[in-house]
Amino acid sequence: TLFSVLSTRWPQGALDLAVLYGAPRHANLVTELLIEETLVLVETTGGDREIGLADLVEIDWGRDFAANFRAAFPGTTAAVKVNYGPIALDYLLAHGGTAYLRMMVARPLLESGRVRLVADAPKFPYSIHAVYSTNAESSVIQLIRHSLRSAMGWDRPSSDSAHTSA
Repeated sequence: TLFSVLSTRWPQGALDLAVLYGAPRHANLVTELLIEETLVLVETTGGDREIGLADLVEIDWGRDFAANFRAAFPGTTAAVKVNYGPIALDYLLAHGGTAYLRMMVARPLLESGRVRLVADAPKFPYSIHAVYSTNAESSVIQLIRHSLRSAMGWDRPSSDSAHTSA
């Protein structure tokens, strides 16, 4: 797994910090919440046919999301399955359909009217974490954390995201 590969890099000093979805637990690692993202169900607009779950573009958001999705929509099968969000988004916008997207990605599409939120659809948390060794140089981690937050715009308040203080 990715985590097992990464966990061998920390003790070697070959890796300072990793940004991961989900929160791995390990005795020698610190897992810090960077941002609590939300997955929202959207559907495309402007087509000549009604869009529904039969047009679902399923993005692999991990095991937790899959279990929550199955509980919320039992028996639903996707029209298309994709494991990489940008490809799924390209497909969704080109062909129409529904998909769970991260709110940070969905927001400009909602504002432009290219998609709309599916009424009464459940929203799911999707947390982004910084993971680093307990032996990491704190000044290096602080610099990386600050640079990452600034570059991603996570240092600005957001109405739909919970931020931790750095």
